[in-house]
Amino acid sequence: MSLRSRIALRTRCRRLVFSTFYRDELTRLCNKYGTDKGTIAYAQHAYSRHYHRAFRHLRDSPITLLEIGLCADTNSRTAPSLAVWRSYFPKARIIGFDINDFSHIEMYYCTTIQGDSSSRNDLHELGQINGPFDIIIEDASHTSTHQQVALASLFPYVRPGGFFCIEDLNWQPKDLESGAIPKTRAPLRAGHFSSPAITPDESSYLSEHIDQIRFFNSWDIGVGNKDRTDALAIIQKRATLAA
Repeated sequence: MSLRSRIALRTRCRRLVFSTFYRDELTRLCNKYGTDKGTIAYAQHAYSRHYHRAFRHLRDSPITLLEIGLCADTNSRTAPSLAVWRSYFPKARIIGFDINDFSHIEMYYCTTIQGDSSSRNDLHELGQINGPFDIIIEDASHTSTHQQVALASLFPYVRPGGFFCIEDLNWQPKDLESGAIPKTRAPLRAGHFSSPAITPDESSYLSEHIDQIRFFNSWDIGVGNKDRTDALAIIQKRATLAA
């Protein structure tokens, strides 16, 4: 059997398994709108299963959710993930942040902001004007530096008990990645944040305010990336600081 045929067969089998066993509402919405957070579109990461378990208690709450990075296809006129969050959290305020202009998106109680996720100035302005946030989803360039700058800059704007999620920790674009910066999984796994991309003050804040970090694998179907472990991190902020 050719490689193409094996991939096609595996994809069909996976879709059958997911359609049979994973029927949570968030996965259904991700598949409906065509985002790879679900189990059908593109890489089929299936992060939606983990998000549903982590966030379902907030579905009917008036939360504020920020997603950084809206669409890998710069020619797209849609933002599938914003449509997912809008449907899953009907009472939420949804904010999308991207280096490209998504101002054409019209969606109830949803705002898009153009900015650079590698710029601390842009991120602090984003947090000061629009925070605090109950949930932040970081799904931008996947570059280690950008992931770490976003986490360090925006974690102070996460509400106590809130969440900061980083997707695709298992893959970084080679043309943007710097060998001087550790892969983001390394400091997250270690539980301390020593990196040239994070200042000592930012590192101290993260260590003091992070309650727990949970890792989840990707079900990425891409044959070029065999490392699917710990691809998603869901980082929860302490509800209160220890005395």
